[in-house]
Amino acid sequence: MKKWYYSKTIWGAIFVLIGVTAQATGHQFALEDQQTAVNLVTGIIEAIGGLMAIYGRVKAEGVIK
Repeated sequence: MKKWYYSKTIWGAIFVLIGVTAQATGHQFALEDQQTAVNLVTGIIEAIGGLMAIYGRVKAEGVIK
């Protein structure tokens, strides 16, 4: 089971809520901008996850069989 922050659906919903809130206060974000933001955030999270996996393997005491 993946963590909630790996879900593009969750991030999409968050950015939709940000867009709705911004629009209610007089700002507007295009749908393309929202999708770009979702892709950017998920890409950053995936990169951090990959780096953490590599770091964990390097710091591990046991060997891989």
